[in-house]
Amino acid sequence: MCVGFAICMQPSRDAVYYCLGWHFSMFKDIRTVPFWLNAVICTGLSVLALVLGLFIPNVNVVFGLVGSFCGGFLGFIYPALYVMYAGNWGLRQVGWLHYVSTYLLLIAGVVAVVFGTVASIYGEVH
Repeated sequence: MCVGFAICMQPSRDAVYYCLGWHFSMFKDIRTVPFWLNAVICTGLSVLALVLGLFIPNVNVVFGLVGSFCGGFLGFIYPALYVMYAGNWGLRQVGWLHYVSTYLLLIAGVVAVVFGTVASIYGEVH
């Protein structure tokens, strides 16, 4: 369990550093982050993991929320957005069938994420 925690927390820390690196130059490389700041961020992530572990009574809740959120984004929303933002996207360029089907895929993804999240929370409440 201790090794699994470290394997999960290091990519989480790196993702936080990557997002902070957009605004603060010291986070662009892990070697440039001061030790005290690294310790504060890692401690904050560990406390967050502890609080979530204490207050989420069943791991099925986590799997339901992560499954609905990630499944909807990876299966529906991201592919539609990639096609739309890849360039040369418009009704004249791609045709009405491709245009409408891509928007339907995007809308279906939003519906899947919303209803999957609601169903997961509703299943836990009742």
